[in-house]
Amino acid sequence: MTDGIPTDRVAAADRLDRLPSAGAAARTRAVAAALMWVGGFVDALGFLLLRGVYLGNMTGDTVGAGIAAVHRDWRELLTRVQPILGFGIGLLAGAVAQDVARRVGGRRLLALALGLEAVCLAVVGLLPGGDARLRILLGAAAMGVQNTSLRNSGILSLYTTHVTGLLTELSEYLSSVVAGLTGIPHHRRAPELFGPVAASEPLFAPATGPAARAPGRTALGLALLYGVWVTGVVSCAALLPTWGRAIVWIPVAVVSAVAVTDLLRPIAPAGASGDAHTPATVVSRSRA
Repeated sequence: MTDGIPTDRVAAADRLDRLPSAGAAARTRAVAAALMWVGGFVDALGFLLLRGVYLGNMTGDTVGAGIAAVHRDWRELLTRVQPILGFGIGLLAGAVAQDVARRVGGRRLLALALGLEAVCLAVVGLLPGGDARLRILLGAAAMGVQNTSLRNSGILSLYTTHVTGLLTELSEYLSSVVAGLTGIPHHRRAPELFGPVAASEPLFAPATGPAARAPGRTALGLALLYGVWVTGVVSCAALLPTWGRAIVWIPVAVVSAVAVTDLLRPIAPAGASGDAHTPATVVSRSRA
């Protein structure tokens, strides 16, 4: 009991106050789309410009490394291991930087991570041609930072540099739609794409109501995000002949714009813990 009001009602009111407004949800969707586009763009850039490696999809690089090892192609093995190492460094650097900022009371955690990513990509653009090893390492590190930036910021439990997990989530939501249309019993808990601040709300659902009420809408949202990622790939392939190596400045500009947006108006909801990895608050695990 708090001031004559039952504790459960106070807790419920607090949860409602913490749910994102329509405007905040729209900004979150826009940020997710922008970073998905960058993820597809940079992955294609690595494949087309940097010895055919993937800068954001470590599954492909791991397969390539395994094949190279069997054939004793040590140069190819080294090429395939470099992005894996860089990606891991990026994951660690981004998480540590955001954790330190959180401990000192910082709220603009996404801006910090994306600023670090923009610097890595900018250095890739500034490095002279020739040896691509450092560019591969830095490009993959940039994708590593981006991959968990939304989750570590407490904004969205979504990975933005690969789409295997996203397609898995899409199929699960579609199964919910089919179950609803056919009356087939379906007891799987709908995955949640918002972070801990609004764990009961999916990415493309209305601002109120449980995730289970809008599987079709969320499936559509996930399909659109997949389309955005593919658009990033196509954009890179189409612009590369004209832009050449300067093409790297396009994702630098997009990432910087999102970072500045977060600086001016924090995207993370007030009170977000930034811990989007707790099983109780995050069911979605879009992993490649």
